[in-house]
Amino acid sequence: MQDVISFPSWLQAMRDEYVALLNNHTWTLTPLSFGAKVVGCKWLFKNKYNADGSFQRHKAYLVAEGYDYNEIYSLVVKPSIIHVVLSHVVSSAWLIHEIDVNNGFLNDNLQ
Repeated sequence: MQDVISFPSWLQAMRDEYVALLNNHTWTLTPLSFGAKVVGCKWLFKNKYNADGSFQRHKAYLVAEGYDYNEIYSLVVKPSIIHVVLSHVVSSAWLIHEIDVNNGFLNDNLQ
């Protein structure tokens, strides 16, 4: 298997993930406390596909070691919740806007 660095598309996916982590202030660099153990990290690479099965893009994830790397997923909203929200939107005559979230962080402040 060739090294991932040989593939510009995978290298760009790694850059995108790293920049997103920095921009979202995901971590703070601090000195290691005496006796503390360092948790390593590992890159995980996946191809993302459109609903019709066509290739969309390469996606790289920087994950902490010690976790099941096959369990990376995006949270999905149940259809019943979408129906309730859309019913409220229609009954209130609100406008609806769609966005595509590239990197989501559960503890981030949304505007």
